[in-house]
Amino acid sequence: MLSTDSVDGLVKDIGTHHPAVYDERIVYAAIKIDGELACVWAPAKFYVGDQFDHCGVDAFQLMRTADGWKVFSLVHTARKDNCIP
Repeated sequence: MLSTDSVDGLVKDIGTHHPAVYDERIVYAAIKIDGELACVWAPAKFYVGDQFDHCGVDAFQLMRTADGWKVFSLVHTARKDNCIP
């Protein structure tokens, strides 16, 4: 299944108070840079409070600007099993 969300939707989802702590445990497995372009491949496990919720991979595309690196694309996968260690 493929779904999309706006930046505003993402900010609302992660910025809204939740009774349990959201804990995304990320491993920066690969960071590739070529000039002004970078790609980050980051397997992650996500917990709500102490309970495992899902795992997957976050993939970021970044560009270097005069103000530093800026994310211009973020995609991720989510599943309950077959997690990348």
